[in-house]
Amino acid sequence: MNKKNEIIYSFIIIGKNEGWKLSQNLTAIVNYIRLNQIDSFEIIYADSNSTDDSLNRALSFEEHIKTIQLTGHCNAAIARNVAASHATGKWYFFLDGDMELNHKWHEAFLAHTAKGKKFLTGQLIDVYYNSSWQFLTEKPLFGPAKLDISDVTNGGAFVIHSELWHSTKGMMPEIDYSEDVDLNYRLVARGVRIFRTQTPYARHHTIQYNFDNSLFSELKQFKKLMYRGLIMRRHLFNHAIFKRNVRINYTMLLLVPAIIMSVFLHPLCVLIYLLFIVFRGTSNFLRYQSAIKKSLVQMVLKYFIIDIAATAGFLFFFPRKPGIQFQIIKE
Repeated sequence: MNKKNEIIYSFIIIGKNEGWKLSQNLTAIVNYIRLNQIDSFEIIYADSNSTDDSLNRALSFEEHIKTIQLTGHCNAAIARNVAASHATGKWYFFLDGDMELNHKWHEAFLAHTAKGKKFLTGQLIDVYYNSSWQFLTEKPLFGPAKLDISDVTNGGAFVIHSELWHSTKGMMPEIDYSEDVDLNYRLVARGVRIFRTQTPYARHHTIQYNFDNSLFSELKQFKKLMYRGLIMRRHLFNHAIFKRNVRINYTMLLLVPAIIMSVFLHPLCVLIYLLFIVFRGTSNFLRYQSAIKKSLVQMVLKYFIIDIAATAGFLFFFPRKPGIQFQIIKE
């Protein structure tokens, strides 16, 4: 590894209780570095107060890992911001602790950054497990239409030029969920869209949560769903994502007007919303029934809960910025 002021690549990992997945993550990064003959790099791991052996795995890893532990409020936005504030590279490679970087992606990275891209990612391969971490299946996250294009949103696995990252002031620490969507929307408003290559960027080891068919699981995520409305409110006048906002929130957008009309015009006006929510639940039930083990009624109620939570988030949810507390375990 070269001197600090010569570092080009900063590999930034965030995680909490990732255990064996973190070891796979770090091994994949080292393979990426070695197989692509990279000699100007640093690896930074920001741990969100894990209670398992994740910290020890990072500290005892064969390659030097700059290790930071969050000690206050923890979320992905804070972890990425803190890690990036200690990064010195030109390019930030962001990964979650349950991902494995694909060493073959480097060729695509070099090709597209040579064309001026400063914000990019690749296909993501989801590797699904059940709740006991027994392998179920794996499949690509994005279809062909979402590859080799500039998109308006992406998850937390991406590469960004350090100057572009710092010009946005990173992610918003008060956003516990959908912080990556918010970052993408802010960049889209400035005319910068993430470019997604056909070559996979990483493999993502995750539990297949869609197999949980209980409505109670939806209600437990009520606060998380409120961030959907919060993000919509923050980007209400972002014309670049207007169509997407309408497409993914059209039943939510109908909910309040339908209630108002049913109160002041006619009670049957609420049927407008009910018809659309049944249509949405039915269409998604038919589309995903092989993967999501829910009944049609459960699917309709799922979207109703989402709309209620998102509406509450849009109207009433104003989270405060938390204090940032961390300690550097290994410089």
